[in-house]
Amino acid sequence: MGIFTFLTACENFPALQPQYQPQAQSFAMRYKKYSPSGESLDDSFIDEGLQLLFPAIPGGIFGNPSSTVLDYIEVKEHSFTLSLPANINEIAQPFASDELTVSPKNLEIVRVETFHSVPNGPIGKGAFKNTESGNLLILVYFSKSAKITGELSNNGDVYVHDISIKRPGWHWIEISREDSAFILKKYEGSDNAIELALFVQNILNL
Repeated sequence: MGIFTFLTACENFPALQPQYQPQAQSFAMRYKKYSPSGESLDDSFIDEGLQLLFPAIPGGIFGNPSSTVLDYIEVKEHSFTLSLPANINEIAQPFASDELTVSPKNLEIVRVETFHSVPNGPIGKGAFKNTESGNLLILVYFSKSAKITGELSNNGDVYVHDISIKRPGWHWIEISREDSAFILKKYEGSDNAIELALFVQNILNL
């Protein structure tokens, strides 16, 4: 009778959810050079010494990158593989915002930032891009399934968040323009349509 009572009580407890243990993950893609205004530049030659740098932005979709570098790659042939570490839970930090509604409250995230440079040259900005729509993408790690909604003002622009993540891990977030606001939603397209756009002041820099 005692054993039966114990088993019945156990059935009434909610199932324990094991903590998500991420694995190292990689994304193969091409890169392409653009002017600061977004015009496509010549890709007909090899980029000697071109370096791609991917620092982390822990705890935020927007913000300044930290000193933690998720990957560093020297490329030549317009393609590369971004390799992200398995210990990303050690890098992730709580996502907190006074302007956004976040569920669950203990969500932790990391965003991948993008830069490029050449030896003895300036550091340039990069961005992931949906080649089919032209929209920009950001790559974010979510420690849990999550929902982020609301509006956020940043540098004079309004960003409407409508992000729904059904499982923990790395996810692409697409930024589209609607009227006077930018809309952030989970990207549902193919990884084959994603490229890294490198914004350069002068093609001779590369």
